[in-house]
Amino acid sequence: MSKEDIIQEAKDAYQKVFKDQEKRNSQDEENEVIFNQTELKKEIQEMKEKEEQKHKTLEALRHCIHEKAEESYEKTFHENTNKHIPSHQKMDTQVMYGQLQSEKEHLTKMVKEMKDKELSKHK
Repeated sequence: MSKEDIIQEAKDAYQKVFKDQEKRNSQDEENEVIFNQTELKKEIQEMKEKEEQKHKTLEALRHCIHEKAEESYEKTFHENTNKHIPSHQKMDTQVMYGQLQSEKEHLTKMVKEMKDKELSKHK
């Protein structure tokens, strides 16, 4: 390859690469490609701030949901179990037996009343 061939090849490559430079620039503008370093840094900083704000919002939402879930759990499970335990722990067996007997009597009366109502309907 001679010197002239190399020069011609370089000219062809230059024409091939830089011939459509204006066309590429307009395409870059249409696609919003940023070549300016300061503008690029500014856009990256804006995107970073936006994502950090999203993260903070999601973190606050997660915290709020977690608190509500804990409150609901406490309200549903712990209050019910804690109410029954202290009342039974304070009673001795005689008091428990007395309550059991009174509950039996109450249920027996209710059953008898229901039977009487049913019998009176059929008459």
